Amino acid sequence: MGYPTALLNQGEKILVDSVPHWSYMLGAMAMISLAVVATIIMAIIQPVLVLIGFICILVVAIGSLGRFLRWRTTNFVLTTDRLVERTGIIAKHGIEIPLDRITNISFHQTLKERILGTGDIVVESAGENGHQRFTDVEKPEKLQNLIYRQADLADRDNNAGDGGGGSGALSLPEQLEKLAQLRDRGVLSEEEFAKTKQELLDKS
Repeated sequence: MGYPTALLNQGEKILVDSVPHWSYMLGAMAMISLAVVATIIMAIIQPVLVLIGFICILVVAIGSLGRFLRWRTTNFVLTTDRLVERTGIIAKHGIEIPLDRITNISFHQTLKERILGTGDIVVESAGENGHQRFTDVEKPEKLQNLIYRQADLADRDNNAGDGGGGSGALSLPEQLEKLAQLRDRGVLSEEEFAKTKQELLDKS
């Protein structure tokens, strides 16, 4: 179930709307497979035990249903204004982080997660809940770069809204320094860095 567009602010657009990576269901899938294999073995060795095997499969399937529903009703959303995580089957719970409050983003992957293409994103932000971990996200390194890009765009829009001369606006050297930081983090390629730098210099 996607993020409701009715909850978006005016002019806000959804850039990413995803459920946790499919590996979230690996444990449940393994348990069901194990129960099926055990039932087949029972049928070969002692057919009278097949009923017990089917009961085990049913119990495991019912237990996995709750995890499946949590998987399908958890949304990680990146919009042009904020990061959002919504969870819940009936009652919904959500976390929202405005992009202009983000101070740092890091991602973490185990070897298995690197192979599967999943991992965790840790977002640090100004505010009461300044440290938030989003688990089982798909391609966390790519997502980290996308969030950095969008946060930078949001910051530029805010500065433009201030007319370039408000107290919150960055000076040209500060903007170039921030641009260089994005390049050093790998968020911007050398070509994108050069193009954006020239645009800033042309506007000054």
